[in-house]
Amino acid sequence: DDIGLRYQDMLPHAITGTLLAIFIVCGGALFIYSLDGIEWLDILPVTDELFITAVLLLMVAIGEELVFRGYVLRHLVKSMNKWLALALSAALFTIVHVSSFEIPATGLINIFLGGILLGITFMYTRSLWFPVLFHFMWNFVQGPVLGFRVSGIEFPSVLIMDPVDTPLLSGGEYGFEGSLVCSALLLAASAI
Repeated sequence: DDIGLRYQDMLPHAITGTLLAIFIVCGGALFIYSLDGIEWLDILPVTDELFITAVLLLMVAIGEELVFRGYVLRHLVKSMNKWLALALSAALFTIVHVSSFEIPATGLINIFLGGILLGITFMYTRSLWFPVLFHFMWNFVQGPVLGFRVSGIEFPSVLIMDPVDTPLLSGGEYGFEGSLVCSALLLAASAI
């Protein structure tokens, strides 16, 4: 209960997080596709590898949300202004996602905005179910389903996707999280 995993909150927050992630990623991908920013080249059959990838992505989402929202943000809110705590936890979330990949500026901004969105939902509900399921579906739909790279990492996917030479639109080699479309959708979701 203390970290935000109350069973009575599970269903509504888990469904909302799941549906919002699917809506943002699929809606963004279809918008980019309509502007010829990406193209899907092939559809592959679902394999055991996809299931293993889903389990891995779920474990990552649970771990990161327990750390960044369930621990860091929860404790920062107790000791400082809640908006400063939110910004600081989102900045730490962004720093952890900086890796050896060449991250475009839009990628850094979008990871920060994702941290803001996940943090706002936790601050509002005090439930980790929304952030965990949002985070998992965000990564799973992007990579293993639609074929985007997830923060620059390529996963086996059902749809084989090719970003056209418009990195600010498609996210390029970094994936959907490098796209200005992603930025606009994350800002809108955070404002709502």
